[in-house]
Amino acid sequence: GKLWAGDFEEVKRHLRFQAAMQGDDGFIRWVAPSLAPYTAENNTAYWVDHVWFYYAWSGDRAFLEEMWPAIEKAVQWECANNDPDGDGLFQAKYEYWNCDSNGKGPKAATPTTTAWAMHDRAARIAKILGETVAAEQYSAKAELIKQKAFSELWNNEQGILGSIGAEGIWRGHPQTWEQYHGINNGFIPVDKGRRAMRWLEANYAFEGDPGVHMLMNCDWWPLRWSVHWVPTGDTCLAALAGMKCGDADLWWPYLDTTVMSSFRSRTPGVNFSIGNRAGGGGGGIEFIDSDDPFMHAVVRGMFGVEPEMHNGRLNIVPAFPSDWESAELKTPQFRYVYRNDGKKITVEIVTPQPTVKAVSLPGHTDPIVTPSERVS
Repeated sequence: GKLWAGDFEEVKRHLRFQAAMQGDDGFIRWVAPSLAPYTAENNTAYWVDHVWFYYAWSGDRAFLEEMWPAIEKAVQWECANNDPDGDGLFQAKYEYWNCDSNGKGPKAATPTTTAWAMHDRAARIAKILGETVAAEQYSAKAELIKQKAFSELWNNEQGILGSIGAEGIWRGHPQTWEQYHGINNGFIPVDKGRRAMRWLEANYAFEGDPGVHMLMNCDWWPLRWSVHWVPTGDTCLAALAGMKCGDADLWWPYLDTTVMSSFRSRTPGVNFSIGNRAGGGGGGIEFIDSDDPFMHAVVRGMFGVEPEMHNGRLNIVPAFPSDWESAELKTPQFRYVYRNDGKKITVEIVTPQPTVKAVSLPGHTDPIVTPSERVS
């Protein structure tokens, strides 16, 4: 969220701090207010992904060089601990930041797609830094992960990724993040992603009061924190995935309800969950759990911004509801104005530095690309 909203320096400080607190074994640790690091939910693979996207936004090669030793250790830890047999299918005790149900596995969708992203990003970083052997190794493992996941975890009849437990049974009712993470990190292609997200919407979505559109995290029993009724962060990230797959009209009502919940709550801001039929905020007031996914969903999902600033390029795939006539966004990195008069769509992008803009519609592979610029 903070990356896409433009708070680069804050993100850079966080990533550097986490690298400094990395365990000797490579695990990206949590840090207490007393500055004592400790081991909790596994953010190791996500950290590698975030380092890459910081670079994609900033072009800061020196930062990649600084982070490289920690990246190598992080990848080594993730593989040794969550893919000990090396088959390319990963497990995790805490597979995601709000999961307290002790993970799935030994062949689990979320840690597998996240491990793919980790290897894909590590390979890109290694190539940029001239680490040829590492780049080849990481690329090969990423390809193995993708092949194994789609051959064993993807169910073509339902159109979703599932996880396989120790008893060898494929679980066909996933949690929402088992689909949206793989879409948002680029593992699941658009055609498969659209099917997966439509499955989630058909099975887990409902209306509380009329017009209040809510998305369950799953349909498991008993209800507990990790299967919270309507966690707003997960709704935002699901909407992001659905919009990236070209279904803006389908997913906008859920994002709209999430945002409007902040005006139906006792406190400002997007609360941790939507806790009643009328769509008011509920649960803890944990702003990071919802505000960051909200920023991510708006900038990357609706406005469709994908950074490639290290190559002097900004990729734009607008995903606004079809009846929207205009939208505007401004961050430290760009100003973006969208207009749709019913006959044509106009997108105006202004960046502080010369940047090639590539604009396309969701699901279309041929973007309109602006000429190289000498000035913005």
